[in-house]
Amino acid sequence: LHSRVDLTGDGKADQLNVQITGSKWSNNKLKVSLSMSVNKKKAQKFFLSDDAISISYISLSKNIQLIRIQSGSSAYDFFVQYNKSTNKFNTVLKESLGGFLHGYEIIRDISIVNKNTMKIKYFIQPCLTGPINISYTYVYSNKSFKRKSNTATATSMYYKRKNHLTSSWYQDGYQKYFYSNK
Repeated sequence: LHSRVDLTGDGKADQLNVQITGSKWSNNKLKVSLSMSVNKKKAQKFFLSDDAISISYISLSKNIQLIRIQSGSSAYDFFVQYNKSTNKFNTVLKESLGGFLHGYEIIRDISIVNKNTMKIKYFIQPCLTGPINISYTYVYSNKSFKRKSNTATATSMYYKRKNHLTSSWYQDGYQKYFYSNK
């Protein structure tokens, strides 16, 4: 229990209970259920395919209180918001960065821009470019987050040379393809 978690918006701390159950293999996939309760009322159950789960609380403003559910599999990294009237969590952001086939995404960093805007930095690895960092800004409107723009800030990765024991880093060679050439 975090003393400043106010999921219901009434100015009082709420109790969030999270329970992971049912880790089993079925049809060659791991099945895990994540049950969440708010103030001792069962709110929702999520079904995931990974049992390494992290729960984070993010407060943008009094009206925008989020729970981030993150698993070891980047396919399950999403943000939910509690709705007191329905006693359910609504998914307000689940970004699947389409178009990056044969790659993966990991949220690296989340920064709060203002009371209804956050910026998320992703690590992705498309086959054509190798690993890159991209950043999108999301604005909260109509009970969900939308990208401010479909254009991301992208920077190429730097790697440590395998044959050096020093901390020298080199560019991966794809830097010239990025707009800002950082």
